[in-house]
Amino acid sequence: MEVPHYYFAKKPEAEKKDEIEPGGVPLHQMVARRPMRDFIGLEECDKMTCEAMLNFSFYLTIGDMDEAFKSIKLIKSEAVWENMACMCVKTQRLDVAKVCLGNMGHARGAKALREAEREPELEARVAMLAVQLGMLEDAEQLYKQCQRYDLLNKFYQASDQWQKAIEIAETQDRVHLRTTYYNYAKHLEAIAERNFAIT
Repeated sequence: MEVPHYYFAKKPEAEKKDEIEPGGVPLHQMVARRPMRDFIGLEECDKMTCEAMLNFSFYLTIGDMDEAFKSIKLIKSEAVWENMACMCVKTQRLDVAKVCLGNMGHARGAKALREAEREPELEARVAMLAVQLGMLEDAEQLYKQCQRYDLLNKFYQASDQWQKAIEIAETQDRVHLRTTYYNYAKHLEAIAERNFAIT
């Protein structure tokens, strides 16, 4: 292990899969390299950024938020901040996510996160962060995990997954069933499918 990478010994089958076309030069590399979770997307970062991220991860792990924020204060790369914001979805650290969104200049995401603070479930708040970062599969899983089917229904409607929205409304979120059908009809009307909207 050498930060920011893990090194693995490859299986012989993996080497065969990596071969180029027949007649090409086969790869004889027996070692594979993968970035650590905290460093995905930052494989080619400079030494100062790598060291700052390493210190940040260390201080975050031991719970010293002041030192963690001090260690990343000088990072200017938007890719680093975006990577850290995505990491906050996995670790469910909304306090760190606010700083990341601010440094990314993601005003809409910061506003949505502030509005989501009204939700009592941590998973629902983290799901809103995931939506803002484009991590839709994670958001869907988080809404299911906290059993907030009303928010899951809205999520499906917003992401144009109407069949799933109707299914959730019929089985888990009956309170919003009529509203879901109404919104679906409005959607069909907007895309000029008036015959389906009426039925």
